[in-house]
Amino acid sequence: MASNFVRMSPLGRSKHPSIVALAAYRAGERLVDRRQHEAFDHRDRSDVVHQRILLAEGAVEAGAAWALDRQELWNRVQEADLGKRARYAHEWMLALPHELPQAARIALAVRYAEALVQRYGSAVDLVVHEPRPEGDHRNHHAHLLVTTREVRGEDFGRKTDFNQPWAALQARGVESTIKQLYGWRDTWVEYANDALRAAGLGARLSNAQVDDFGLRIPTKPGWSRAVEGLVRAGKDSAVADAELKRYDFELRRRELEIKALEMEARLDRLRAARAPIPNPSQAPAAASAGHAAERHDTAPEPEPMPVDFAGWLVWRSRQNFDHAGTERQAIEAWQRLRARENAPASLDRQNEDPTLNPAGHRHDGPDLDLGSA
Repeated sequence: MASNFVRMSPLGRSKHPSIVALAAYRAGERLVDRRQHEAFDHRDRSDVVHQRILLAEGAVEAGAAWALDRQELWNRVQEADLGKRARYAHEWMLALPHELPQAARIALAVRYAEALVQRYGSAVDLVVHEPRPEGDHRNHHAHLLVTTREVRGEDFGRKTDFNQPWAALQARGVESTIKQLYGWRDTWVEYANDALRAAGLGARLSNAQVDDFGLRIPTKPGWSRAVEGLVRAGKDSAVADAELKRYDFELRRRELEIKALEMEARLDRLRAARAPIPNPSQAPAAASAGHAAERHDTAPEPEPMPVDFAGWLVWRSRQNFDHAGTERQAIEAWQRLRARENAPASLDRQNEDPTLNPAGHRHDGPDLDLGSA
């Protein structure tokens, strides 16, 4: 089944001293960092199936053709922000549906990159990777390096809406960064489902936290890249163990919730099967007493029987059973049985008409010999 995975990571100088090195690794190219006077060569990568740099419409005509050069683009990014806490870009990582053909996966990644470009005016360095031979064969994914500044002319412009403080966004009536992030997650689900639908596939992505039955969908285990490195190296990680236990607990809880729903549905079917069937012969009488019935409130619905045992005990104590009526019906049934057993079978007249007693008189009920009982 297609995996819904969208991760956004800020790329700053504190953790990435050379954004040029990261761009070279993602694209599988050789790039030179002018600030560090160092070349980074990753042309030995064989898993890069597509790469391109996207700019806003009209940016090239306005003099931004320099940004189409990957080495020039990321060197200028480092030169535009020189502070120790400078933020160079954001990296969006997308898990592409493995069910799609390669051309459809690339088109899906390009569509999402174009949406980011048109919204923020940034330069987006898009690279699509296929699974490595030693990894999971479903791990088709894309990396999008998005600049924090607009690229519309011969140099960088202002910071984009995704990189401005909340006060500045609020003053202009723009959503906060976190709301923008959630919106882009929904956009990814929309685009991916469009691609799956166009390919005639039944798989769909969803950001819903509950399913159609109102049950919470367990969140898949996840951890940081550092923990991922420990897991892949076969080392112990308390964070990974805790995440796996949490996920296992949520799966078990969901299984119990599903069983409770199934039991509740079964009880509803049993109650419906045991409900009294209305007698059609009583309909005229009920119609004649229409005005009288309107003066009375409708009878309250019976309290449903709880599923848990403690609740059932409380429910059982509140029920009003007609023990006397039940006992009377049992005695009458026993009397009829005894009357049939004691009646003389040789009387043809009685056999012809069972409502006649041995003396030949008609009666409404059996003659009982209670003494013989």
